[in-house]
Amino acid sequence: MANNSCTSPNPCSWRTEINKPHLDVIGDIPGGLRFKRAALIIGDLDRSLALYRDALGFTLQSIKQSPSDSYSYEIFSVPASSRLRMAALDGPLGQERTLALIEVIPLARNDRAPRAAMVIEVANIDRAVAAASDVPGVIVLSERTLFTHDGRQGREVGLIDPDGHAVVLYNV
Repeated sequence: MANNSCTSPNPCSWRTEINKPHLDVIGDIPGGLRFKRAALIIGDLDRSLALYRDALGFTLQSIKQSPSDSYSYEIFSVPASSRLRMAALDGPLGQERTLALIEVIPLARNDRAPRAAMVIEVANIDRAVAAASDVPGVIVLSERTLFTHDGRQGREVGLIDPDGHAVVLYNV
């Protein structure tokens, strides 16, 4: 029987055994993927900051106006005439840029467009996209060059899952 406890000194070693067929490494993270952040489409940044920063304890890292070629327009089906402003918030215990609040001005209601996305770092973006594209109902969006907030460059590819959820895979 597998040991399903995650305790020191070897936390969750049984999970590594399960993931071995797909084992890649991102930095010192085994498994080939890392959940980076949730991104939420919102209509009022101040109202959302009152909840996520003031009430729930996230720390505001930055607020920036998104450029007109931001990948968020495509991922969330935002009209080009709208303006985007993004707040990056840190979670506790060093969880940097864990939550993105993307204010859309004006926020149009489109029931078919995603209003939230997961951002996931993958070690092998080509393999991840190829595997995802084989899943019935998954829509693969165009690949983009990623320019990170700290000056690094990489690749990102958006997916819409069969239930309409947005996922952004990236590698730097």
